Amino acid sequence: MLGTLAAMKLPFFYQMPARLADGSRKMTDVHLVTIGWHDELREVEVLALGERPLLGRALLAGSRLTIDFVSGGELTILEVS
Repeated sequence: MLGTLAAMKLPFFYQMPARLADGSRKMTDVHLVTIGWHDELREVEVLALGERPLLGRALLAGSRLTIDFVSGGELTILEVS
């Protein structure tokens, strides 16, 4: 995980407690990143959890998410008005 964040050079923002899927809590680093989202740049917080950085589902507000839950399946995110 640290290697992924170091490679991405995400600036550290703060630490916060996070609740994991198993119900446990752990302190985790939060980093800032600028992403292109629905044709505009947005600064978002990324949590350093598990094997990959994690973006919260709040980013999906105003979007339609479609996932084919099969090996090699497609994931589509579309802006809705």
